[in-house]
Amino acid sequence: MSARVVNRPQPHASYNATKAAVLQLTRSLATEWAPPRNRVCSISPGYSDNAMNLTLLIQRGEEGAALRKIWET
Repeated sequence: MSARVVNRPQPHASYNATKAAVLQLTRSLATEWAPPRNRVCSISPGYSDNAMNLTLLIQRGEEGAALRKIWET
């Protein structure tokens, strides 16, 4: 599953590089291990309420405040 918001570039290069590496590793392993009937999955959690994301929420103003309300519920 993919979404427009998820696929926007984010300002944290190390996080982005690591997440991209995990996704690409998953694709590669799925191709290599596919026969006979093996499946490879990865879990890529979204944003969580932490210090790194708090900075982004503050920078986004009202949009960030709305997102924070969603995360807190």
